[in-house]
Amino acid sequence: MVNNGQVSTQVSSPEIARDEDPGATAREHNSKTRAWPLIKALDKDRGATINLNPIRIICFRMKNLNMILKVRYLTISITIILWSMLFFGSTILAQTNEYSLSGEWYVELVDSVDQDFRGARIHRSEGFIHLPGSLAQNRYGVKTIGSDFGILTPEFKYIGRARYTREIEIPLSWKNKEVEIFLERVLWESRIFIDGEKLSRQDALGTPHIHRIGKLAPGIHQLTIVVNNDMIHNIGDKGHAYSDYTQSIWNGIVGKMEMRSYDPVHIRSVRTFPDVSADRLKVEVCMNEIPEEKSEFSFSIIPVEGEKIVLSKKYSLKDFGKDKCVVFDIPVR
Repeated sequence: MVNNGQVSTQVSSPEIARDEDPGATAREHNSKTRAWPLIKALDKDRGATINLNPIRIICFRMKNLNMILKVRYLTISITIILWSMLFFGSTILAQTNEYSLSGEWYVELVDSVDQDFRGARIHRSEGFIHLPGSLAQNRYGVKTIGSDFGILTPEFKYIGRARYTREIEIPLSWKNKEVEIFLERVLWESRIFIDGEKLSRQDALGTPHIHRIGKLAPGIHQLTIVVNNDMIHNIGDKGHAYSDYTQSIWNGIVGKMEMRSYDPVHIRSVRTFPDVSADRLKVEVCMNEIPEEKSEFSFSIIPVEGEKIVLSKKYSLKDFGKDKCVVFDIPVR
């Protein structure tokens, strides 16, 4: 259950709501008959590299009271340090923890009775599966007979909903953190259930599915991802991202899949816009929420080949727009 954004730690093998998953049936969660794969969140500080136009931002190892972002453009390296005493002394941009959801899951083909590919029968409709991967790779679905004319023919086909389930353990360090689930590529729709409660839905063919699911109480939870590779929006049969002519219509989750935790108030993005002719630099800082407490933005400009600080200043984080972003216009002479 979810109360005020907090999910209880009760794990009672729930039934997914029938209006969201009509093929679902109540399942007894009994360790003697079915052991859900278990992931334990690793409480680690990690660096991460992200690409944001027009520059490359490298996030280095984070400390408890600050995080350093180095921004390189032209021949200048800018170090940005942001901090704010919020939420029991934590910072606006404190450590971001993530851990992989790759591994063994339990899968159930919800619409297996509706499959009919030239009279072929379903080969396997439930069992353990390794993700990231597809149903076809793991030999789930209808085994094809021969090849289809003019299109790609996978060895196994399945169109509809597949329910992927495993248990996760949220550490104490994630208490009061905002949690999101990142799925790099899904065909076409994904829905997230925690302990049977639907928390998020995404549909996209060419971009990651990012599910922001709020706060999770520390402890063990049952995570279910329902993936539907049916035609969610009618785009016809010639779309490159959803077609048997280009990649087959597969069901699964591929690429990076992980769970991430953030402070309740954190930086969502940092973008820079250099104006070489005017020797100025605009820096856009976007937050997930506008901080209630006084916050400060400081920057230092350092030559790429050297350590001497050329220019440094401090600004107050204020005057946020409706998009929760603030822009600083910085002279770099």
